[in-house]
Amino acid sequence: MTAKRKTSGGPGGSTEGKSTGRVTSKAGGRIGGKQSPTHHSSDGQDGTSESSLEKLLPRIVRFRWIIPANSEIRVRLRFISSEVGQFDQTISFEIIGTKRNYKIFCRGVCTFPSISREPRTVFPNRQKTRKPNEIVHKKFILSTEQYDFGPLVLGKDINKIRTGIYSNNIETLTIDNTSPMDVEALFCFLNEVESSKAAFFLEPTEMHLKSGESKILKIMANPPREGHFEDSLVCCIKENPEPIVYKLCCDGCTPELQIEPTSFDFGQVLLY
Repeated sequence: MTAKRKTSGGPGGSTEGKSTGRVTSKAGGRIGGKQSPTHHSSDGQDGTSESSLEKLLPRIVRFRWIIPANSEIRVRLRFISSEVGQFDQTISFEIIGTKRNYKIFCRGVCTFPSISREPRTVFPNRQKTRKPNEIVHKKFILSTEQYDFGPLVLGKDINKIRTGIYSNNIETLTIDNTSPMDVEALFCFLNEVESSKAAFFLEPTEMHLKSGESKILKIMANPPREGHFEDSLVCCIKENPEPIVYKLCCDGCTPELQIEPTSFDFGQVLLY
């Protein structure tokens, strides 16, 4: 007696069997991973609900098939998980009368598209803590989880900042796609204000990254007046419900010079 089986991996993969006898399956009709295969959730791709998925891919309700000679049947396996993680399971088939098992190893991975959150990857310059009254220039403070541009002179042209002429006002962040799927990311600031009143700018505002790809995001600080400014860089990733937020700050200042004393009296001196 001969048997032929093919397996295609991943969620929604199919298993085909071909035999001259009867085949009995010891596994259910879908892979539920490490837990019981009775999860109820959406498929995470096109908003299809569990009930809609039941119509498209109905559950297997019988686990014994009679396969005529030189014919085949198709059994569709489906993977649905309400939790993030990797799920492994083995499905067994047995031909009645032979006491021989045929095992198929199945693996499903449920995850979100994401980018690296590690400050050592995103920010080029870092510092563990800030001492009292310490002036910091263009560093990410790990203890406060905030990037500080430090004191910046007022009145600079934003277009010249974009070209890199004023290096103290611009920083480049590395956006790294660490997920196994493509990422569509949108960037904005938490506090949206008019450009004439804004202290922070960025470009580009959106990115498309393939798995393992890295791109550069530029953030610029140009305080409109004297004072301390704070905001947060927000990254929203399509099909990922959790945004990534990085705090930013800078100080606008005008250089001042103080001279003491303000007058000098040399008294009487001899002529030469």
